[in-house]
Amino acid sequence: MLGVPVEAKVKVTFWHTFGTPPWSLIVQEIIDRFNQSQDRIEVVGQAVDMSKTNVEKLVVAMAGGVGPDVCYLDRFTVAERANAGILTPLDDFFKAAKVDPRQEYLPFAIAESTWKGKIYAIPHDTDARALYYRTDLFEQAGLDPAKPPVTIGQVEEAARKLTQRGPDGRYTSLGFVPWRGQGWLYGWGWAFGGEFYDEASGKVTANHPKVVKALEWLQRWSNIYKIADIDAFFSSAGQDPFLFGRLAMVIDGDWHLGTIANQNPKLEYSIGPFPYAEDAKPTTWSGGWSLVIPQGAAHPKEAFEFMRFFCGPEGQEIWMRKTYHLPTVRSLLNSPLLTQDPRHRVFVALLQVSRCRPVIPVGAYYWDRLAWATDQAIRQNKVPQALLDQVTEEVQRELDKVVGRASK
Repeated sequence: MLGVPVEAKVKVTFWHTFGTPPWSLIVQEIIDRFNQSQDRIEVVGQAVDMSKTNVEKLVVAMAGGVGPDVCYLDRFTVAERANAGILTPLDDFFKAAKVDPRQEYLPFAIAESTWKGKIYAIPHDTDARALYYRTDLFEQAGLDPAKPPVTIGQVEEAARKLTQRGPDGRYTSLGFVPWRGQGWLYGWGWAFGGEFYDEASGKVTANHPKVVKALEWLQRWSNIYKIADIDAFFSSAGQDPFLFGRLAMVIDGDWHLGTIANQNPKLEYSIGPFPYAEDAKPTTWSGGWSLVIPQGAAHPKEAFEFMRFFCGPEGQEIWMRKTYHLPTVRSLLNSPLLTQDPRHRVFVALLQVSRCRPVIPVGAYYWDRLAWATDQAIRQNKVPQALLDQVTEEVQRELDKVVGRASK
């Protein structure tokens, strides 16, 4: 009817981290799908650097009243941002929508999205770490390619058979280097049966005896295979040595399936579980991203509606189909996109035993200090117990300071 005003759509601004294809195109596809699904909200995406060192940009924008309605944020940092008071709790939004996020999403993903009993993020994608191994190199070394090494001892034995030096003493191939790829101390600490944080007491436990044992194992590996020779091998390898026949095993995430499909689709390889100590249990670890609403957002209700779509079954299915990442929505775990490839099924199965990094507001600092300790152990041959005692003391002091400051 002429003269009847058309109600303007609510404009929701979405800050994400994807400035270049193909990622930017995938994000835009999900945004477009949401915009087409209803006629009340228009989401506009904007690529912004949301790294730890640049979150100040978000804080400044919020203070000036020009911040976004939705942000794409590493779940690993949600607790830190929530503790700083810059995120909006979502519990009332979930309640109004009659949705129980703890039933809809994987437990560790919701745990990473929660701080002090409140949910501050909706989980988006996730991942898992596992053992990639070259079946052709296994056959050449007399190993059964249908039986990947499962325990730490089996990995050690396989690595010895798969490692070769040339006449000049330099490595021509390596069986395994546990700190390459996604071989971080978190993964090995859990694989040895260790713990990094006691939630009940709020205590950092980087010096847990089994974590110390894991770091001692990494150090022993660097001494047996000689860190200088390992570094020389990777310096001379040029291209990814796993992809091109010189590294037989590597710990990596499910996204590496896509890398292999793009760079060397004929590669003969398979996937095994994350190796674990003989006296420990199967495990791996997962991370991922999420969507959050900054405090003071102009349109939180509409922002939440978009977040539910982006992080819901339809949005996550688009994402996993094009990126090889795993979903956090429980209902998608049986999707043919994940079950038709037996290599992808390994990662899906591992989600049942996966861990997430400690949900604390100094998570990034903790990560950096563990990386420092690992480097000191394998390159400087420093004592693992002393290194992890120092990390425990430093991170605990920082945690107490940050939590105490927020509670004042």
